Parts: sequence; structure tokens; C-alpha cells
Amino acid sequence: MNNITTLTGLFKSNNALQIYRLSALLCLFILFNHAYLLISHLGGHGFRQNILFFSVLQRLGWMGSSVLTLSAVIGFYYGRFFIAWSELENSLALRRFITFLCIVLGGGFAIQAYNFYFSQGYYIDRFLLLMLIVLVYWRPVFVFALLFILLPLIWQWNVPLGGYLWGTLQHVL
Repeated sequence: MNNITTLTGLFKSNNALQIYRLSALLCLFILFNHAYLLISHLGGHGFRQNILFFSVLQRLGWMGSSVLTLSAVIGFYYGRFFIAWSELENSLALRRFITFLCIVLGGGFAIQAYNFYFSQGYYIDRFLLLMLIVLVYWRPVFVFALLFILLPLIWQWNVPLGGYLWGTLQHVL
């Protein structure tokens, strides 16, 4: 009987709203994860350019870049994208945790070795990555931009050996 009571209590209005929010967040994560991985995996030709950010924009094409820019402008205009950390639940702990992850991953790939396979240093991308770490500490929306810059830097280590990702965290540390 206790299990039935617990199950019915789960679907009360407040808990149902939490379940709805959690499932929506999970769906958004899956969507962004697949989209980011598809966009950032440039292949051999895309990594030969000096700036990976431009390669990603070229991969998106003019239509994808326009949609991305338009959605960012609309989001910033209506103000929901530009919320402060203090507006989130458990803001201090969440801010510290996400900033720590950004420092470890972003900082690690910002100081990585020169890529001799493509003869590129990607110095502008690394500088943008360091600047975005500071901006992530300021506002959480910059996590998306940081991932947009970080993922191609990670994927560059997958190209020479095809299939094995050299850009794991163990290699950074």
C-alpha cells in the first residue's frame, strides 16, 4: 500500500510539473548533443583552416548560420537567454561546478599542443575559448558558445587515426 501511495504522490501537480520539466530538459539535451556533434565534426578538410570557428560556420551553411544568428538575437532581445546565475536554483553551487568543468575542459584544450598533422595552432579559437570561460562565469548562456568552440578542438584529434578519439580528458591532463 505504501508503494501505491508513493506512486500517486508522484503525479501531484507540483511533482508532475517537475517531471515534465526534467523530461523536456532531457529531450533538449539529446537534441543539442546530436546537433553539436554533427556540426563540430568537420572531417579532414575543415581542420586545415586557420580558424575552426569559420569552418563550423561553413559547415552550417548560410541557412544554418542565419537561423543560429536569428535565434540568438531573438533570445537576447527577449531576455530569457541572458539570465544571470543568481536566477537559477542552487546558483552558487551550479555556477562553481559548471565553471570548474569549463576551466578543466576549455583550459586544457586551450593550452594543447600544436597540431602537426594539420600544421595548425588554432590560436584564435584557443583565445576565444579562454574568453568564453570568463564569460561562462558571468552568464550561463555562454556555455553553448563555449561548446561551439570547444568541440571542434576536441574532434581534431580524431581525424588522423579515424575512429579513435585522442581528445579525451586523460590526454589533456
